[in-house]
Amino acid sequence: MPKRTSTTLKLYRKGVEERRYYGERTPKDLVRYALNMLGDHAKSISTEEELEKFTVSDPEYMFVGAFAEDTELYQEFLKQAELKREFFRFALVRDPELLKKIGQN
Repeated sequence: MPKRTSTTLKLYRKGVEERRYYGERTPKDLVRYALNMLGDHAKSISTEEELEKFTVSDPEYMFVGAFAEDTELYQEFLKQAELKREFFRFALVRDPELLKKIGQN
């Protein structure tokens, strides 16, 4: 009986292995993972339409951070977005007008 093997996918940044991919091997899952890892840690949102699209476009878990200033909490949000983006989607609202509209001033 032939030996069964599985493909190992690894993400490298600046020549250093950052993480391994353990998810599903379907084309859809592989593309989603690759795009998620290559893009920004947190998607920048500047309009109500972008916010609506982000929050309803994909039923998976997501986090939206709304920050008017660079605080410790803002820095922690970015850190967690980098560490957890393999499992969750993150968005960031910084636009003053949009912050007012969503009740964050």
